[in-house]
Amino acid sequence: MQDLVGQTLDEKYKIQKELGRGGMGAVYFAVHLGTKRPVAVKVIIPQFMNHAEFVERFKREAEAAGRLHHPNVVNVTDFGFAETAQGRLAYLVMEYLDGCTLGEILEEEKKLPLAWTVDILEQVCSAVAEAHRQGIIHRDLKPDNIWLEPNQRGGYTVKVLDFGIAKLEMQSEEFNTGIIKTNHSANDVAAAYPSIDDKDPTEIIVGNNSQPVKMGYETFIENVEENAIPKPFNSLTSLMNSANNTPFSQLNTVKDFKAAELIPKQIETDKKGFYEKTTADLTRVGAIMGTPIYMSPEQCRAERPGTSSDIYSLGVIAYQMLSGKTPFEGESISIITGHLQFAPPPLQARKIPRKVKRVIHNALSKEPMTRPPTAEIFASQLRSYSENIISIFRRALVIFIENFSKLIWFSLLLYFPTILLGAATFFINILKFNGFFSTGIAAGISTIVLSLIKHLNLVAGVAAETLVTGAVTWIVVQYIDAPLRSFRVLHALRAIFEKWKQFAWILPLRVLINLFIQGDLTGFSVPTIFLLSCIDTLIFWSLPCVVMMENFRGFKALKRSWQLTLKAVATVTAAIVVNLLIFLIAGVSVTIVVVNLAAFVSQNFFPSVYELPWDEFTRLVDGAVITSIKFVGVVLLPFFAVVTALIYLKARHAGGESMRVLLNKFKETDVL
Repeated sequence: MQDLVGQTLDEKYKIQKELGRGGMGAVYFAVHLGTKRPVAVKVIIPQFMNHAEFVERFKREAEAAGRLHHPNVVNVTDFGFAETAQGRLAYLVMEYLDGCTLGEILEEEKKLPLAWTVDILEQVCSAVAEAHRQGIIHRDLKPDNIWLEPNQRGGYTVKVLDFGIAKLEMQSEEFNTGIIKTNHSANDVAAAYPSIDDKDPTEIIVGNNSQPVKMGYETFIENVEENAIPKPFNSLTSLMNSANNTPFSQLNTVKDFKAAELIPKQIETDKKGFYEKTTADLTRVGAIMGTPIYMSPEQCRAERPGTSSDIYSLGVIAYQMLSGKTPFEGESISIITGHLQFAPPPLQARKIPRKVKRVIHNALSKEPMTRPPTAEIFASQLRSYSENIISIFRRALVIFIENFSKLIWFSLLLYFPTILLGAATFFINILKFNGFFSTGIAAGISTIVLSLIKHLNLVAGVAAETLVTGAVTWIVVQYIDAPLRSFRVLHALRAIFEKWKQFAWILPLRVLINLFIQGDLTGFSVPTIFLLSCIDTLIFWSLPCVVMMENFRGFKALKRSWQLTLKAVATVTAAIVVNLLIFLIAGVSVTIVVVNLAAFVSQNFFPSVYELPWDEFTRLVDGAVITSIKFVGVVLLPFFAVVTALIYLKARHAGGESMRVLLNKFKETDVL
């Protein structure tokens, strides 16, 4: 095909330079004349325009991508036919992307860090899941079809490419049960396998049955029918080189073909260049479609593919990204035999959690039913098991810092009653010291009031902790869904208010438990209070999250909370201990600072106060200590709530629950 650079395609696209070239066509950088937008234009070379299979595959790629409106799927903007100096061409217009493919990254780096792997696969799985919801099965997922575009934030935006052999669910007949006839056996066609580059573009091998083919040797194409395709290969079973520029007429042996693809006999297209075909026309018994190294067992058996076939391919990609090699390597026939008969070797990679390896191993199961049910669940499980307590705290710190001012204002608003009660305690103690409650009755009343304030402070503190945790979970989910979308404090308050019935029953329960642990009636020691507080938090840590996000109430919410705890019990326990230690250290530090500051002030300005016995002095400044600790809580509680929200999402992911389900619930209620 002659170079199109400098030509205007279909009076709309000015071709400026060539980006790449293959056996079927080329990709060019062009500018849309109407909008001046840079685009990538993919064209088929003229001699294949009479082969409906290629035109249909081209059209299929446009249709599949056109169905999908997703940030991780390459955006196809146009498809059509244009007259050029070289003849009639089919073209496909896509958004122009900077960056490179995952395949190019893996060729250079061999294997990638776990965090990077999970981030890339999450985006790929999001695109694949959306395709599956639209009735599209990709069937050729591999690193070369995953594009990484720098996002200017230190990461990559992933784009899934090449839906050329995607299986589209249509209203017409879905599956052709006939067997393709040929003069060559499946084993003869399989002779091509030892010479095929397993990572090159899509292979389609056609045999006379749907059984796995056996290994053969180099085979010449002979004794062909006369009416199938243009010379020199006149056979329904033919192989076409789509990986290099070798002219079609120069390919003499099966060895020459880098990718095998079914070519039917010539079929005239209509005047617009379209040939109406269904998935059944391209998906036949005895046709193996895909790239062998990433194909699922059912693809290797030429069976009808399902969504689980794509999940298997994702498992192979994940395996390769973490270990630097694919589960099965070598010649194509040995690779396909491995997919069909052998368990994948254990994933050999350092510092990869066993549960992550188990998720990938499940995705590589021979039986589709035992793989993760959806691509989203596969990604969710990878995310959950790849996160440890350190990564969770690191991620929580990022979210906390990025939303610091709003989280602090929101926490201060809910914690304000406890601050007022602490100030009231300090004020009453000052009055007592100055003799306002010197009589017996007045002293008794002040004692009762201080005890009441203490318990009210406990109630207000528990309520603030519960509501802040619930609201911050709402904020974190919104942040993860749309990091650039700012939230407002009033929106978070509205979200809490809309859940007041659900929160109304858990607040009394939490208050009673905390009164039992910290109240005067039990009189537990400090170590006992610490231990009981850890147990209490372990049981009820996710209760505000469940109530806020999942609309559960009563014992159903308690049961759900405990189920989530069991899915991430080690992480939850570690987070609780760390949080309590941080708060304990902060509280002790603040107490020491406040008491010493009070001693300094009283020594220099209020000698009579400084001369008080130590126990009376500490009671006097008790309100100041409580108020100061509450201010510390205003800062620490939102951070702890972010940690809790991330662990809640981790526990959901561990159970295979996707974020999409969670977000859909909020869209239904118009909360987000």
